[in-house]
Amino acid sequence: MTIYELFPPIRSVSLFFQASEETVNRYINDTSMKVSEFFAGEIIHSPSSENTEIGIVLSGIARAHTGDSADHALLKKMNAGDMFGIANLYAPDQPFPSLILAEEFCRILFIKATALRALIENEPTVLRNYLTLQSQKIVYLNRKIMTLTAGAAEKKLAVFLLEKESALQKAAPFSMSELAKLLGIGRASLYRAIDALVAHGMIEKKEKCLIVRDKLLLEQYVNQ
Repeated sequence: MTIYELFPPIRSVSLFFQASEETVNRYINDTSMKVSEFFAGEIIHSPSSENTEIGIVLSGIARAHTGDSADHALLKKMNAGDMFGIANLYAPDQPFPSLILAEEFCRILFIKATALRALIENEPTVLRNYLTLQSQKIVYLNRKIMTLTAGAAEKKLAVFLLEKESALQKAAPFSMSELAKLLGIGRASLYRAIDALVAHGMIEKKEKCLIVRDKLLLEQYVNQ
């Protein structure tokens, strides 16, 4: 069986987009991968881990935090098909920059970095995907810096909402506590920021969703 047949979530991994199953299976097989299970709260990967493997979430939800503590800023949540460790693929001597925790029971596929490098270096399609991923990561980190340094809580929230894939009718996939932590502000400040943006007609709060109502107005506010 191919890796895609064994682990269906692999099909949604952008690194393998348009790569043939035969090619991927040639480099990633029983000798270069393993599956590990983690219960809620367990550490999946950390700055002290060896950078010899790349992880792909097969099931469950994992969380990435800056640094080596769950008390640090939340970077993102990872679902089935999401990958971590790719930034260290060609810099194994550098410490892993994040703490990956299981939010709930998770199954993680670990692939040896040597096997993944061989695939990238011998398959142009995967190489192009890798370069695209790294470019997107740079853009994401720049946006993250912009969010954290935006100043007032209202602007941090506005920047966050504008960077979503779909500006209109887009619900933030975080609880209010998680969103406050993601933005580096207190919950009280977050609620005041929401009320301020709602009052100016920029966004709408509907149940647990934050919806951008006037993208142009929100952009003008961020650029003031």
